Amino acid sequence: MRRSPPSQPFSETPRMLIPSDVARAVRRTTTTFVLNWIDARQRTLDLDPLEFLIVHTIAAANLQHLPASRRADLNDPEAGDERHPVSIEGVAAALNVSSETVRRRLKALVARGIVERMGPVEDDDGERSGLSAGLAINLKALESPAMRRSLGLELSQLWRLLLSLEQLGVIRINRQHIANMAA
Repeated sequence: MRRSPPSQPFSETPRMLIPSDVARAVRRTTTTFVLNWIDARQRTLDLDPLEFLIVHTIAAANLQHLPASRRADLNDPEAGDERHPVSIEGVAAALNVSSETVRRRLKALVARGIVERMGPVEDDDGERSGLSAGLAINLKALESPAMRRSLGLELSQLWRLLLSLEQLGVIRINRQHIANMAA
């Protein structure tokens, strides 16, 4: 695998001033959350680790042109129509693996219906926008009962993570804001 330098040097990363025992607890808690999330998603979609990375790279690329408020829900029908396809080369570059490796894995992902090939993107007048054909997450794959269960589990795990971080004194949860969002 090729390695490239990080886009931002670590020396420019902001540092939080928290006690070392709290920092260790935060690292353990967040690492456990991330590993459980990856494991649950891999099991739900029956993906190996590289397939998992490819799927999530495609999903991120499909919606990165949208403002964060529009990226919030990939299942939103409007967001589905606004997906921009990504090329095999784009996925390979983002993951720092060869295009041939991505191409081989994509054959299986397309056959299983997790990823789909999209044609050229058209603008509001029906004219081609200049964006080439590429890959997108198949929204039907996200609608499966297994995926819905996985998303529910992920939400409860995220809530437990936030509560743990609040208990450690790292964050403060604005419960009123969350209640207003849910209403």
